[in-house]
Amino acid sequence: MKLYFLGGSFDPPHLGHLKIAEFCLKQGDLFLFIPTNKSPFKLNQNITSAKHRLKMLTLLTAQMNNIKIDPFEINNDGISYTYKTIEYLLAKYNPCELIMAIGQDHLNALSNWKNINYISKNCKILCFNRDGSILENASNIEIGTDGELTLPSKVIINNSTIATGIDTGALKVTGG
Repeated sequence: MKLYFLGGSFDPPHLGHLKIAEFCLKQGDLFLFIPTNKSPFKLNQNITSAKHRLKMLTLLTAQMNNIKIDPFEINNDGISYTYKTIEYLLAKYNPCELIMAIGQDHLNALSNWKNINYISKNCKILCFNRDGSILENASNIEIGTDGELTLPSKVIINNSTIATGIDTGALKVTGG
């Protein structure tokens, strides 16, 4: 099974999130939205209650096939770490090919993620541009000693102009 997932606060979820899921499902079997309990990068920000964020995601995805909302992070107290979510997904959906979707705003911060080496060794990372810009700084990113990061050079997802274009070229970044 080819499993894609997108984590985040989803405060609020929007059509850009849905377009990411639709794009991924053209290549995969299942897409999961995994709303965070507490993001380690947003500890001092107030966010909408988990109950309301789950309801908004449910409304957004109600008519979609093969898209699910997994409350794993919401149901766990404390800070939500991606590596723990990957451990959970690999155990629950074994065997699977695991692909994590991220927004470009997270790309330069990947080296700060807890256990990024584990993340990069156990799942592929697919990065979506938010504003259509080329990933010019991607060659400066280092991820683990064995991890490889593959990025589409131009998948445009914008909150106001949804999916304005897709370029299938890929940029490879190898850590080390």
